Amino acid sequence: MLKGLLVVGVELGKDEVAYWYWARHHLDASYAFVLFALIRVFDVVLSDSDLLLRLPFLLGSVASAWLLNLACERAGLTAQDRLVAVLSFATSHWAWHTGSFLHPDGVLVPIWLATLASAHRAERTKSDADWALTGVLAGLTCLCKYTGCILAAGLMLALALRGRHGLRALLLAAVPCAVVSTPLMWALWELDFHLPFTLGSLSQVAAERPVIWRVCLFVLAPLLYVSAPLLWLLYGGIGRAWRQRTRDGVDLMLVPAASLLATFAFFAIVNGQVKGNWVLPGLLGLWPLAFHNLHRRKFHRIWWVALLILGAGQTAVPAVTLRLPATARWLVSVSGTMVDATYPAIVSPTDLPKEPTFSWTERVCEYHGWSEFGRDVSARLIRADLTGVRLTSAEYGLGYGLGRYMPDRPAVTIIDDQRFAHIADVDAQESTIYVTRHGNPLPLSVSQRQPTWLDRTTRHDVGCEPVDYEIYLLPASYDVSAESNTESR
Repeated sequence: MLKGLLVVGVELGKDEVAYWYWARHHLDASYAFVLFALIRVFDVVLSDSDLLLRLPFLLGSVASAWLLNLACERAGLTAQDRLVAVLSFATSHWAWHTGSFLHPDGVLVPIWLATLASAHRAERTKSDADWALTGVLAGLTCLCKYTGCILAAGLMLALALRGRHGLRALLLAAVPCAVVSTPLMWALWELDFHLPFTLGSLSQVAAERPVIWRVCLFVLAPLLYVSAPLLWLLYGGIGRAWRQRTRDGVDLMLVPAASLLATFAFFAIVNGQVKGNWVLPGLLGLWPLAFHNLHRRKFHRIWWVALLILGAGQTAVPAVTLRLPATARWLVSVSGTMVDATYPAIVSPTDLPKEPTFSWTERVCEYHGWSEFGRDVSARLIRADLTGVRLTSAEYGLGYGLGRYMPDRPAVTIIDDQRFAHIADVDAQESTIYVTRHGNPLPLSVSQRQPTWLDRTTRHDVGCEPVDYEIYLLPASYDVSAESNTESR
């Protein structure tokens, strides 16, 4: 209930509106099918309510906490350690954000925990049906996001490493996993596996840094999502799992975690791509081991207090500032503008023009002012006799945000961004409206069309600085450049 209250009045953010538009207009399995399917269903039933659109993710966070508690019970944790483990998860920024907003991890976490629970049951019962169910759940994990494919592959690898003793279980799990995940493979095949390769610049924040810097950043990046004592315990859980790897079932948790860590360590070291939440799903299986016998540690009560106070505090700051943006400005006035200006450091230089947010306060205000802004843009276009015209933008949050909050819900094309090329659906014979943040240069693919400036408008809300936008008319009948990335694949 507290989570629901904290997101009342908080509109969809830039990633959320992108997921919503994708699900509403181009539902496919090429990226996060389970997420998109949930959004599509709830959008049909409750399309005008941001809060109710987030309802399945709020409920999913409850299911995740329940499944994690069951995992701790299976691992033999005491009631005290189990309570601290679950509360540390529930109060973490990672669990709060992915369980309150439209996010692939919001479906990945409960489904992966269910997969591990099924694998543990199959390990105990040796039942063919349980191994088959594990495979089905692993296939659903693949359909949550690409990270799920690595986790599912790690689970199958763990069974394969058992040799002939794990062969039957491997076959029983791998076949249904492959069948269930077929929509993903088919969708990517139709796109020539184009989409995964468009993510090469995502969170590429350390490309110019030395390798040792990339390694340190990879290790510490989860601190944006979990507290320092929790991360310390989770890393300790990896060591404990390694020491206990010969125990029944431990390999089914360790190998997927190691697979995910190794994969993203490779991307961090080779390509400079680092984001703290990427590795956290892999650590879910090791969570009970991380908290095993915590009550026997010296100063264990200090551990409890540190875990809960720091975790809740780390979560409270974004939760409260998103709900009440004025508090973000107050915090900036207390901490100084230098802290506020550090936000671009977590966005790759390549992606920053597509996501022109230059401070933490601007990031908070991305969740506000869209309904009024959408109505204002719509009214200006009506006065210019341009109703029903497709919107175009190089900024996906702006384009899809207007697609969500303008009353007529126009079609949207995002240009110069390969991630959205296959859902562009552009028609070379139609006029379009181009919208951009004031001060941003016009892309070459726009300036070549001889745009006509129409108007300037502003998005603002209580507690937020106003942000100005420019509106242009792009005439019809032009040649779509392959470099503009607007041609539908």
